Amino acid sequence: MSNQHNSNFHRSFLNFLHAAHLKTYAGTDEERKKTKCAAPKILGHQEYLYREKNWTYFDSYAGHTFPPGKEIVFYKNKPFWAMSYQGQYINNEKTTPKEAYEFLKDALRNTTPSSPLRGPKKYIKGDWEYIFKKEGGWEYFTGKEKVYYQKKLIFFQDIMGSIIK
Repeated sequence: MSNQHNSNFHRSFLNFLHAAHLKTYAGTDEERKKTKCAAPKILGHQEYLYREKNWTYFDSYAGHTFPPGKEIVFYKNKPFWAMSYQGQYINNEKTTPKEAYEFLKDALRNTTPSSPLRGPKKYIKGDWEYIFKKEGGWEYFTGKEKVYYQKKLIFFQDIMGSIIK
């Protein structure tokens, strides 16, 4: 049986993806500094790179209020899994993009190794609320995440991901 069909391998991937998210964009300022690429491979992008044993995680995104991006996970230097995201911060009088993204990072940190694709199904902190709905499993899924402030939508992203064959 190949590694890619083994439940221990799948668990290893999900644990790695969870750790990678906590070390890169969703991580603390200190963690992000360690994994942020000083010289991005794609001009105008913010990029993160994290490695652990046979796994490598790469995240690249551009923009601020319309930030498209893509994550790729490699196993033994071969592409194994990818996720793309495209969304929008909605200008409003009560929040700034910085506040919205700080809350988004907080929500993304509140995941578990068994479900590390984005944030939890629901996360609330004060006037802020995060919701993530998806269809499918980590092998192939589509989803949408939304951030609300005082029950008003201020950010959303469409997300899709799958294994690479």
